[in-house]
Formats: sequence, structure tokens, C-alpha cells
Amino acid sequence: MTTRYKIKAVDDYLYDREELIEFLKSTSGDIVLWTKGEGFSLYRCGLIDILTELNMLDRVSIETPNYVEHLPIKYTQEPSKVSHWFYSCREKFDQGLPNKLNGERFHLGCFIGRRNVDRLSILYWLWNKHSCLLSLMQDGGTYTETSEINSWIGNKISFDSWINEDHIKSLDNACVLDQYQEGNFLTPQLNLLQYYDQFEVELVCESFVRGDTFFPTEKTVRPIIGKKPMLVYGPKNYLEHLKALGFKTWDTIWDESYDQYEGIERWNKMKPLIDQIHFWGDWEWKPRLEQAQEIADYNFDHFLNITTL
Repeated sequence: MTTRYKIKAVDDYLYDREELIEFLKSTSGDIVLWTKGEGFSLYRCGLIDILTELNMLDRVSIETPNYVEHLPIKYTQEPSKVSHWFYSCREKFDQGLPNKLNGERFHLGCFIGRRNVDRLSILYWLWNKHSCLLSLMQDGGTYTETSEINSWIGNKISFDSWINEDHIKSLDNACVLDQYQEGNFLTPQLNLLQYYDQFEVELVCESFVRGDTFFPTEKTVRPIIGKKPMLVYGPKNYLEHLKALGFKTWDTIWDESYDQYEGIERWNKMKPLIDQIHFWGDWEWKPRLEQAQEIADYNFDHFLNITTL
């Protein structure tokens, strides 16, 4: 007899760790663990350690769309190396996108949904350092502290005060729960495309950013559809894996060595690049932006080609 169990990770951590451990201890026979179509690192979230400690590597198998992680266990991967978000966004794109709105123009845009230490710290730094187009979905909460919080936040009192003062609003008044209404997940995400004439480069903060993983979500697909150059706060080698799918990145225009890192080390490598983008004068920035735009246009065409059914 084979029993299936859905596992979930949030911010690279197992969401239901204790419940999962209890299930594994109390269930006999073969077990299939399903990641619910999410491509988080099974090493980084601690799942492989749990199975090793329980001596269950031989009778548990896993279904995961993360094709870059090699596991000491039987696992099944989805046949396509392109995540399901590409096809979902293509379907939404074919239905029509919102009209773009005019407004003040910025070098950089960054749009955050669910809150965590990494994302809030990134917004905090951008808000204090540069004039950017920023959006933060409202959820009435703050964030969950992690063991890495001291690496991200120098002055926690000041940081918490900034969060409580609610300086950054949602551009279109969306809240986190809006995206979880039945059949509505992509609507608040792609509604942000109406602001894409108001900035030049997008800073993407992906869902799973640690461990051996590559799982592009709608956060990456949106600027591809919107024809925007992008910087990506994601896991190590994210841009390299994006190239393996046939996309181009911007390493001929600016420094993408940050892609060799993850977590706070990646962000610390990204900050000087963001500074540089803002410090370039128009005579330096304009030709670079034109080259960057050519790559973004190519990526849009490639997206249409690989998602044509």
C-alpha cells in the first residue's frame, strides 16, 4: 500500500514540519511525498535530514518540479523543465493585459507580496537609499524572525518602527489574501504590469532563494511578459539556469557575479550594482538601457515560443 502526503515549504522552511514527522513515524508501507508543484530545495528545507534520521530513505519517494537538485532517494520530476508558472502566465497573457498607466519614472521597481525578513530588508534598504517604484501588498502582519535576522538588520528597533509606520503601500491596493481567492492568483500579480511604463529595471524577489533549486514563479515571468530587464534575488545560479532555458541575461551590460551567491551574501553583492544603476549619468545609462531592453525584448519573444502549445 502506498500513501501520499502533501508537503509545503514557506521561505525555504517546512511549513508543517512536526505534522510531517508524526505522519512519517505513524505510517507503514511505501510513502510518496508531493511538493504541491513547488520547487523548493528538499535538502535546504530539512526534509532529507528528517528522512535520514528516521531511516526512511528506502521507502519514501518524492514528486518535485525542481530538476536541478539531486537527491539520495527515489524521486520523480515533472517532464518539462519550464515551471508551470510559465504556462499559467501565458494563458493569462493571452486573455489580455491591463493598460499601462503614466506616472513618475524611476530607474528601479520592486514589488513584494508576502512578507519575510529578506524581502522587507530589501525594501527597507531601497526606501532609505534610492528613489524607486515600490509596492508592498497589505496583510496586516509583520514577519517571522529567522536565525539570519541579525545578518540582515543592523538596527531591529528602527526596522520594526519603519514597518509599523507602513511607509510602502500596495500600488493597486492589493492584499496578500486577494491572490488566494478561487481562480484569482495571477490577477493581482499581473495587474502590476499597468505600472511598467514607470520604471526601467525590475528587482525580482523570488519565492525559494536558498539551496539547490531553480523554480521560476510568476515573479520572474511577469517582467519577461512586461519586457523589463531584471535583477533577481534568488538562489545560487538562478540566472545560469534561466540561460539554460534559452533566455538571455544582462551580464554583458552589468555585473551579474551576484548569481554565484545566495541569501544575505547575494544581497550584499547586489547592492553595489543597484547603486551603480542609480549613479550612472544619462549619457552612461541610456546606451546601457537600450542594450538591456534588446535582451528583454528577445526574452519576451522566447517566452512566447516556448509556451506555445
